Amino acid sequence: MAARLSIDGAVAQLVLDRPAKLNALSDELRRELQAGIDELGERADVRVVVLSGAGDRAFSAGADLVRYGLLAYGLAIVAFAAAPVYLVGLLALVVVGGGFLVVISATNTSVQVIVADHMRGRVMALRIMAFTGAYPVGALVQGSLSDVIGPRTTVAGAGGVLVAAGVWMWTGPAVLHRLDDAHDESSGAEGD
Repeated sequence: MAARLSIDGAVAQLVLDRPAKLNALSDELRRELQAGIDELGERADVRVVVLSGAGDRAFSAGADLVRYGLLAYGLAIVAFAAAPVYLVGLLALVVVGGGFLVVISATNTSVQVIVADHMRGRVMALRIMAFTGAYPVGALVQGSLSDVIGPRTTVAGAGGVLVAAGVWMWTGPAVLHRLDDAHDESSGAEGD
């Protein structure tokens, strides 16, 4: 079982039980989690639900969160570009922020858990440098494009690129599953 439900009096505990995969939300886990939630919805005696993740490394992280988060992020950017009124654009930006946070936090957690302890600082520094360096480059490219094709089309195109990347990661090679790799236990003592 990928999800465990236990009830003790008025307290229910629902546990994501895939510790080897950092409790990443697989299709099986989502189905079992929904079944547990449905069962709890039918019980009047349960007053408190504790949701937790098995293991001591992560509550939930990995490929499955990134897969859905990236698609939501891209689709929300396209929705923002096409928003006919302020309120629709505002709601789209809320989803953009949520998708962004899901992707960044899941990949950040995975990198920190997977990378060997002696390399973690270097890898995170490189990751942060590449990530923050991409913003000014992207702003320059999108600013130049918006002068030529307009801001709505530019923003919609950027969202389309994210959607295409999400679809490719969903259907293409299993690159996202690397986010669920086990921790590298190497010590770095040899020629570090």
